[in-house]
Amino acid sequence: MEIDVIRQLEELVKAFGVKLIRMDSRMTEEDDLMEFDQGLRRFLGYPYEIERGFRMMEKHYKEKILYLVRDSFEEHYMSFRIPEEHCSDGRQEFIQIGPYIMSNPEEIVERVIERLGLAPYLSEELKEHYYSVPILADSDALLGVVLTQLGYLCRDREGLSITRVENYNEFNEKPHKEEQEEEDSLRIAAVEERYRYEDQMMEAIQIGDMEKIMEVTQGFKHYRLKPRNDDNLRDVKNMMVVWNTLFRKAVQQAEVHPVYIDRISEAFAKQIENAARVTELADLSHVMMRKYCLLVRNHSMRGYSSVIRDAVNYIDFHIREPLSLKSIAEEVNISLNYLSAQFKKETGKTLTHYMNEKRIQSSLILLATTDLPIHEVAAQVGIYDENYYARLFKKFQGQTAKQYRSMMRMKP
Repeated sequence: MEIDVIRQLEELVKAFGVKLIRMDSRMTEEDDLMEFDQGLRRFLGYPYEIERGFRMMEKHYKEKILYLVRDSFEEHYMSFRIPEEHCSDGRQEFIQIGPYIMSNPEEIVERVIERLGLAPYLSEELKEHYYSVPILADSDALLGVVLTQLGYLCRDREGLSITRVENYNEFNEKPHKEEQEEEDSLRIAAVEERYRYEDQMMEAIQIGDMEKIMEVTQGFKHYRLKPRNDDNLRDVKNMMVVWNTLFRKAVQQAEVHPVYIDRISEAFAKQIENAARVTELADLSHVMMRKYCLLVRNHSMRGYSSVIRDAVNYIDFHIREPLSLKSIAEEVNISLNYLSAQFKKETGKTLTHYMNEKRIQSSLILLATTDLPIHEVAAQVGIYDENYYARLFKKFQGQTAKQYRSMMRMKP
């Protein structure tokens, strides 16, 4: 399964509250202009600047270069030309990330009004606009994410570079000062390191290899570009959201059903936002890696035929209901004999073994988190004979249900 890198990038930049638009030179309609800068230029009577900006992008933008733009309204953007292989109808297409600002909105309004000679009565309207634009006091974290994904999109990070542009209307590619070139080189080097580690992490999660991913993270000392402020909780949260998205995509490549992926991803997103300390997030990162690996181990259907996938999904989603081999075969619309033979061939397990195993796994949660009598736990996972449940539990877990419950409730 090939991941849509642009779609993934859009999800990642959302973690920073920043918008991403995919555009080409035909975007001259009013609605498109509104999306570009949230209506600022139209409000001020400068809509033509956007079309001129498109023309300059078409003329000057080159592949494998990330352009960092600051316009005359002190709004910032990151943009790049999409490689031809990802464009449709032979058009030139571009990604625009932004706008965002990097200083106090009220100070920006004062400077913009003075620089552009705008009427003072526009001050309140401008403040309302700038307060609606994301503020990134330090854009390094976002820059790292965008550079990493641009590397994936180009399929080759060699030659990846940064160019700074003061505005779209007067495209200026003057040579950087030596210190700026050095800073950009260091940033790209840090991104390349993260690029390598992210690849290794995603590969480990795709196969559910918990030992490997822990090994990778031990060497991952510079995953985040160094923050420029002491209070970096928001910065760490942003990176955790990025991890959550990347891990989700890795599990998706392992052919895990989206229902499972969405459930765990949403839960982690809430925990990330609710964290009050950086130490909580450090602990959560290990939990995320472990649970995403377990998700692959328990629910990956890589290499399964569509019929067996349908059968597995039906069993998994109805495991607490009465199930029979006949009802499963009818649900996937094939004969029972063919289903049984194909299921054993593709999974290495019989249908009955798989169903019983899943039912015992489902019961583990109830045993650990509720006080339900064991016969009720068995009934809730579709096993109505307590003695049969006891035999199955001992077979799959190597102990009794009572022993398992006691072990799970022991205090460390």
